[in-house]
Amino acid sequence: MQFPYLSFIESLQPSDLGWIDANAEILNLRPHDLLISEGSSNSDLYILETGLLSVYTGDSDDGENVLHHEIARIGAGSLVGDLSWLETQVTSASVSALENSLILRVDGAALEEKIAADSEFAARFLHGIARLIAQRLRETTNTLTRYAANASRIAVESEPANLLLGEVEDFKSLLMELDRQLIAAPDAHIDAKLAELQPAFQFLLLEFNALMSTALPVHVRADVGAIVQREMLPYISLASVTERLYAKPRGYAGDFQTVDLLYRNEAGGHGRLGPLVDRCFLDEPAAKAIRNRRAFIAADIRARVADAGAFKVTSLACGAAQEIRDVFHAEPNAQIRYTAIDIDNEALESVQRWADATAHADLIQPIQANLVYLTTGRQELDLAPQDLIYSLAAIDYLNDQFVVKLLDWIHAHLAPNGRVLLGNFHPSNPDKAFMDHVLDWHLIHRDQDELNRLFMASKFGQPCERIVFEEEGVILFAEGVKR
Repeated sequence: MQFPYLSFIESLQPSDLGWIDANAEILNLRPHDLLISEGSSNSDLYILETGLLSVYTGDSDDGENVLHHEIARIGAGSLVGDLSWLETQVTSASVSALENSLILRVDGAALEEKIAADSEFAARFLHGIARLIAQRLRETTNTLTRYAANASRIAVESEPANLLLGEVEDFKSLLMELDRQLIAAPDAHIDAKLAELQPAFQFLLLEFNALMSTALPVHVRADVGAIVQREMLPYISLASVTERLYAKPRGYAGDFQTVDLLYRNEAGGHGRLGPLVDRCFLDEPAAKAIRNRRAFIAADIRARVADAGAFKVTSLACGAAQEIRDVFHAEPNAQIRYTAIDIDNEALESVQRWADATAHADLIQPIQANLVYLTTGRQELDLAPQDLIYSLAAIDYLNDQFVVKLLDWIHAHLAPNGRVLLGNFHPSNPDKAFMDHVLDWHLIHRDQDELNRLFMASKFGQPCERIVFEEEGVILFAEGVKR
């Protein structure tokens, strides 16, 4: 669940989005269907509504042996083809579907005519494209800066940074020593090795986070992050959960399958060290907090259902909706009408399969929807007034402007005295630096004051009714009530 073209759509008005919808052709791609071919002329723009795309260079030599190199994966809610449309040059990469994907194709000629005839639309549209490209350029620059990091310069400019890099080396030395021990005694009890490694892992991540929270010069922070990532990545890639968070096989870190791995809390990975590193991360505060938020929401719903009887609940960016499964498992007679909203069709199919296998299928309704489209009026839902609308993680990925719009949408769909509960990582998250710089898992962290300000700016018009932390104190839930 992520919205890569948020900067683009923010610049547009509802009438602009209406024009795009009215002039777009719907394309349905199956796995391996080609959308854009490298070296071809492309004058159209594409918006990925659902599914997953692969961006790659190269081709196959004989139609069987694939020689291409994947550059990126594009998740739902992305804009594709904007550079070739702007430059009117041949495309620099190919784009094909990895799974069933629904795409809107905006005809380039029609778009050029609209821009020429409507100067206000043109200004907004091109401003949106510029913001999108600037965002991508910034991300690319940050990546290049990280990989151009110079450890010797850091040692001269920042003694604390130099000390941290020494701790990274100590951690790697410990890993190598544990690996040698496991080679010599492959049947050794893994808990003994974990008892040595885990304190060192926790200490390193705490020190890393503390350093990156100080007023380091920007270039030093970028260099430190790059070096720590480069030195830790070979070991992180051995562990099942951290490797998936870093690789983002569905286009973003927190996809429903990755979250399921975090929920299962079973260490896995490759070789002798993979399961050890995986166990270390699964026991980190951030991973525990993700498991706790599932339990928090389930307990909250169960308490309300016991008092209310029939209950209408909607989950935004629901993923596999494990928390509602927990509720129905604990309360098999609960009369909960549950609406599961997500942009990921595979997540919704998982919810549907579960519902079909239970006695609650008639109470559960999965709906494919894009939160950005809902908040901008581009997509409408026929949703009865809800008693509770919640999200475990949606606003971790949304900027303040869109959170306010989302709150407005939620307010409009709540029954009188209905509630909203939104989860958000808190800035005190001790794993933030590791997530940001090693896993490239960038979330928007907010504190209580920031969440109160967002609620006040929305149609709720007042601070949060309450703000509650899960047990680790890493993720908070902001609650609002429609008065």
